[in-house]
Amino acid sequence: PAMQLWEASGLLPLGPSPKAMAALATIPDAHIYMDDEHPELKARIAALYGLGAANVYLGHGSNDILMTFFAAFVEPDDEVVLADPTFSLFEAYAKLQGATPVPVPLRDGTHDLGRLASLVRDRRVPLELCPTSNVHTGAATSIEEHPIDLLKRLRFRVTMNTDNRLMSGISLTSEFDVCAKAFDWTLDDIQWMTLNAMKSAFDPFDQRLEIINTIIKPGYAALALETEA
Repeated sequence: PAMQLWEASGLLPLGPSPKAMAALATIPDAHIYMDDEHPELKARIAALYGLGAANVYLGHGSNDILMTFFAAFVEPDDEVVLADPTFSLFEAYAKLQGATPVPVPLRDGTHDLGRLASLVRDRRVPLELCPTSNVHTGAATSIEEHPIDLLKRLRFRVTMNTDNRLMSGISLTSEFDVCAKAFDWTLDDIQWMTLNAMKSAFDPFDQRLEIINTIIKPGYAALALETEA
């Protein structure tokens, strides 16, 4: 008979592995519902990678984990940028949360990073960057090599963030300071990033606009006068 294949469905046309079935036969309580918290399995995985059990998340297959991820991070009216083609459930879970999938066709079988970047910039998706933390965790080799300045010059909606202030020993002020020294930023650059952050805040639009017009802009105007004095 012809062999049937189910792409991206995790189904094996040859059936389960005999070794897996043999191992399953040794479990005395396999007929009983498992504990959804999986405390023992979480503890073993955590120990293997030097983590705490609270840092391990398990699901019944990738579908379960993906659904939880979309429910936690995707809001109604959000746009979810997806490669096209991709795993079919990405689009389904986005729609389930009331979001709009935005497909980006692959180019020669790989992600079209230029098109993806254009979508992020043109739709004003905020980028929450944490330069010092990124250096500490190895995501960037140094402040000078961090892409925050390039992204700013390309007019992405860049915002300055600290990540973990205690672990990195930093503040938002110190982050602006090290980047201003590394990239020759002016007060105008710092104001631009501050405005980006408020434009992207979770507050209602009217409140964001009020804070921008009554606090941020007047505050930076006063700083500019002090600098000139």
